[in-house]
Amino acid sequence: MRRKALFIVCSLTFSALWAPAPRAELLQIIHTNDLHSHLDWANDTAHGGFAAVKGKIDDLKARAKAQGVESLVLDAGDFSEGSVYYLADRGAAVWRTMDQMGYDAVVLGNHDWMMGAKGLDDVVGRVRPSFSLLCANFMYGPGHDQLARQMLPSASFKRAGSRIAILGLTTDEPTYNWYAKDGFISNPEYEAAQLMPKLQRENDFVIALTHLGLKRDKILGKALPGLDLVVGGHSHTALFEPVYVKNVNGHPVPIVQAGEHTGYVGNLLVDVTPGKPLRVVHYGLEEIFSNGPLDDRVTREIAYVRETLEEEYGAAWLYEVIGQSSVPLQKQVVDPTPWSRLIADSLRLSTGADLAIDVPAFGGQDQPAGPVTRDMIIRNYPRMFDFEHKLGWTVWTAQVRGWILSVAITKALEAGVKATISGIEYQVVNHAGKRKIKMLKIAGKPVNLLKNYKVALPEGIGRGVVELHPAIRSVIKKSTDSGIPIWSAIESRFKNLGGPLSVQ
Repeated sequence: MRRKALFIVCSLTFSALWAPAPRAELLQIIHTNDLHSHLDWANDTAHGGFAAVKGKIDDLKARAKAQGVESLVLDAGDFSEGSVYYLADRGAAVWRTMDQMGYDAVVLGNHDWMMGAKGLDDVVGRVRPSFSLLCANFMYGPGHDQLARQMLPSASFKRAGSRIAILGLTTDEPTYNWYAKDGFISNPEYEAAQLMPKLQRENDFVIALTHLGLKRDKILGKALPGLDLVVGGHSHTALFEPVYVKNVNGHPVPIVQAGEHTGYVGNLLVDVTPGKPLRVVHYGLEEIFSNGPLDDRVTREIAYVRETLEEEYGAAWLYEVIGQSSVPLQKQVVDPTPWSRLIADSLRLSTGADLAIDVPAFGGQDQPAGPVTRDMIIRNYPRMFDFEHKLGWTVWTAQVRGWILSVAITKALEAGVKATISGIEYQVVNHAGKRKIKMLKIAGKPVNLLKNYKVALPEGIGRGVVELHPAIRSVIKKSTDSGIPIWSAIESRFKNLGGPLSVQ
């Protein structure tokens, strides 16, 4: 009997020592963010486009499947407003194209609700996307039946032998919150904390699909116990390797993000073995080239969107040549460009303002030198809130006291804040290794600290002043819509140059 017991013990010990290690459960996560309706190309014609992105997604999925690995395809928001294509069919055309891309889940970004909750409800109802539309902190009242039916706080997917929850969160920054109009964006960290216990009970892993920006993603990852991964957007950050933060329990939380405007697709391979922490096995960004391989169905969809746009605006109007440019129509990246200066001058001169302020973030696709059409102007400055105003943002003006302007502009210029300002002059000096602004003038004269100056602003700023905190309205007063479309102001200024735009 003792010999038999000893044999059993030895056999079990031998089996334990020589048993194969548990097999890793691999999952490929393919992700994008901030596509901004760049259907045909990214920031330049050699890269990007939805058809090329779809071609890459399908290629990555096929390669993973050949290795016995399942895939999950995610987008971290801002896929709609941001190019001329957003205007087609009151926003629905881009949503339909997005629905052909094969995403499993998409989070709502701030540029996806630019038309307000009512407009969003209309678009969602007309398109009825097949992907899971997620956002836990986009709040709306009664009467938004389509949003109530189709937008969820989270979704769960069975992949690689695990249940994986995807939690959708979007930015609540005041700068964007008011865009929701008849909706409201609540605090994403608070909403996530309320949902996490249930998500953890019902799933093996929890992934946050966020449109918060890298800085806020780090805060979320540190503060939220139980979060396994953040797939982010909003800051347009191209992360070529994951960024790790430690949560309150000391566990590392990887954060990934794939740049902007269809230039990259994120390719993330993770081990999701149940009962073990999520582990990144491989990560990289796949560069997207506009010459392919291209998905035929999405290519046809893009052609249809272009036809829709031409019908609504008129092909003759869109493609009429209104002037020549000897330099590319480039937005500001570091220093103002000839084209960004022309835009700021357009705001100022169209309203008779003392100065004008524009920011690079409002720019779209750079355009080549040569003949300039309205289509190119719209592509370069593709800003629109709602579809009742088919000519996009208008120029707004406000009254600002001289001393406020002097302090704000000086501090911004010394800090290297990216902005194009028309109507000012100044000198830059280095003092103790720091950039200093001297001799600030408006309209060629030293700033009168007590004078109210008329400042021209794009609607995104001017209208925002009206919507934001009363303290801001007390500093920037009488923010008023001039009714002049920015595209028209740019066109007029361009025509009035009397010759081709050149380096100045």
